[in-house]
Amino acid sequence: VSALKGEGIDDLLENVLAVADLQDLKANPKRDAIGVVLEASTDKHRGVTATVLVQTGTLHVGDVILAGLTFGKIKAMNNASGERVKQAGPSEPVIVLGLSDVPPAGERFVVASDEKTARAEVEGERRRIEAEGMSTVGVTLDSLFGEIHRGTVRDFNIVLKTDVQGSIEPLVRALEELSVEGINVKVIHASAGTVNESDVNLAVASKGVVIGFNTDPEPG
Repeated sequence: VSALKGEGIDDLLENVLAVADLQDLKANPKRDAIGVVLEASTDKHRGVTATVLVQTGTLHVGDVILAGLTFGKIKAMNNASGERVKQAGPSEPVIVLGLSDVPPAGERFVVASDEKTARAEVEGERRRIEAEGMSTVGVTLDSLFGEIHRGTVRDFNIVLKTDVQGSIEPLVRALEELSVEGINVKVIHASAGTVNESDVNLAVASKGVVIGFNTDPEPG
């Protein structure tokens, strides 16, 4: 198969349909949506935008979705042609507006009963991550070398923010490969977008540092 040359695409689609038919693969559109985040970013005019793929169920404008450490009530949806739509069914990709933060690509999303429930789940997950980080010895970039020589540093925690989702994976890999004997470089959170207050709070709680790649901090 070559997407570049267009070779084998028709054969691939034909086989996918054949397997789906033979194995009776179906999705139920009459349930709350579950799917995956394909891409996400911050738009200066529209705020956080996320392209999501509905895998089962039907997603509606007004639904509250939860994806990792972000949530939000869907204010608007656009299909692949840029047209406004009110709902999206199984196998349909849409761009959604209304999330509180930029979710990582590949993150699963589910529909929550309401914003209060979604917020409680996110805060619970944040507390869990922060509690895991609290057991480490605090360190800053300024004091890192001294702490290494004294042998008091084991984990160097990093909150990574990038301009686009595509930069995250190679940067995380490059940073974690910097680990040397006696100290582990750990990226405890990585996402696209500006550095916000929650990123700083997470870094403080985990006694780590924030690194921004081609992105700026928000006011405050």
